[in-house]
Amino acid sequence: MSNGFQQWRRAAILCCLAVVLWTAGNCSAASAVQARKVTLPVYTAGQSNAVAALKVDRLFTEQRRLGFFRIKLLQVLVADGARLEVRETAPRTHWLARLPSSLESFAGKVPVEFRNFELRLPGETTPRLRASRVNLNSGPGAAWLQFRDVVVQTPGPPLKVSHARLPLDGGPAELAWESHGAVIRCDFLTGHCRTNQLNLTAKSP
Repeated sequence: MSNGFQQWRRAAILCCLAVVLWTAGNCSAASAVQARKVTLPVYTAGQSNAVAALKVDRLFTEQRRLGFFRIKLLQVLVADGARLEVRETAPRTHWLARLPSSLESFAGKVPVEFRNFELRLPGETTPRLRASRVNLNSGPGAAWLQFRDVVVQTPGPPLKVSHARLPLDGGPAELAWESHGAVIRCDFLTGHCRTNQLNLTAKSP
């Protein structure tokens, strides 16, 4: 055989292999839906009753993007239509620090991303907190939730920010973000925000 024919055949084989891999990747993405209407109870230490329930409309795996490409080995578990329903009217916030372990027992080591997220308190029809996406991040000795497109109910008009984070250290349930060089903290359970110990949402006397 001539070298030209061998090169042509090698190129044809590579093209066929690329088509097969592309088709398989699309088929796996199309069949990624795993469950619907999932409920995950959240417990705190020393209590037998769940302090909150995480309810998810759709649960599926998705391949992470790297530029224009989807990487099959880098998967994320997507919880779309996620609602964290707190079961106490005056909730203690230390149980939020146990959220990563609750998710790990459910999803393993696969990263979890919440989409169309809401946090609700008992007896309230309006969510205290909404976000388009929420990601669980962790570092050496620390874990936090990263929020995107956030809406927080306050005593005044709803507060909207593009990005915020919530440390999962057992402390107050305060979202934090930067604005004009200052760090603003907002307790999403009360709706009160502060910076440099100044309450930004207190009503005028």
